[in-house]
Amino acid sequence: MKKADIARLGKEDMIKAIGKEWMLVTAGTPEKFNTMTASWGGVGYLWNKAVAFVFIRPERYTHEFVENNERLTLAFLGNENREILNFCGTKSGRNCNKARDRPVPRCHGNRQRNLFTSPSHLGRTETLPRKVQCRRLS
Repeated sequence: MKKADIARLGKEDMIKAIGKEWMLVTAGTPEKFNTMTASWGGVGYLWNKAVAFVFIRPERYTHEFVENNERLTLAFLGNENREILNFCGTKSGRNCNKARDRPVPRCHGNRQRNLFTSPSHLGRTETLPRKVQCRRLS
């Protein structure tokens, strides 16, 4: 995986990507995880480190995965995948299996993996070029 400037994601700026295209926030382990759609957050510098930030209400199912895991992934699927973003933003992982009920673009690595399988596998992909792997600050 190649490290990129967090202020730019591909050829587009992050503000546009977050606010206009939306993103998937995924956290958890390969065995138990959840993803949600978000259109809020940002990027910047904090204590001389590049950071990305998202706000997740405690009632959201994804909140517990972010709180209980060190890593999370922000994935930008683009407007061409609005149906997936709408699904992940309106259905709760408490009530359905998002990975099974709404397949999303696959990530490439040693094996084919669904986007939801594990945030750590999102770094190796050809079909999902715009993603940010994050480590939660405590």
